[in-house]
Amino acid sequence: IQRNPDAPIKTDVAEFQKSLDEVSGEANAVERLQRAAALYRGELLRGLSLIDTEAFSEWLQLKREQCQAQAIAALDRLVRHYERSADYEQGCRYARQLISVEPWREDAHRRLMLMLARSGQRTAALKQYESCQHHLRESLGVLPEPETQRLYRRIQQMTTQCNLPPALTPFIGREPELARLMGFLSDP
Repeated sequence: IQRNPDAPIKTDVAEFQKSLDEVSGEANAVERLQRAAALYRGELLRGLSLIDTEAFSEWLQLKREQCQAQAIAALDRLVRHYERSADYEQGCRYARQLISVEPWREDAHRRLMLMLARSGQRTAALKQYESCQHHLRESLGVLPEPETQRLYRRIQQMTTQCNLPPALTPFIGREPELARLMGFLSDP
């Protein structure tokens, strides 16, 4: 059994593949990659298994791996695009999607940490490092690479540094205002 490719039936897999096939140059690349990323929802035919169908099982495994590799490449291109254009909100969105597909992909964690830090979300960037560390330890039994650890320390230093000039006048008797001000400063 197979789907007739000329039939007026659309499938997410066919649309996903079509979007990727239509990526040409930078003019429409981002739009097509976004469409493909929106269509990718994880493992192809998740939960489907047929008895005594070795050929089908082999085809399905190959197709799953192929779709996942294409989705990873598309998401990686989107993350790099938005990182270069300093659209950190979109970059973070696609980096998170990439991490959901491959949680042990350390370069995606690093990019997400960097974009979060650059957008002023340093606490979230530090939490992302902890998530990366957890995934690597649980799935591979390893620590983050030195490059990732250095980035974490840099973000930590940025978080603890205070760039405010020294106080010229004391704030004696202004405890409520000080507490409110400290609340603003500690909220990313």
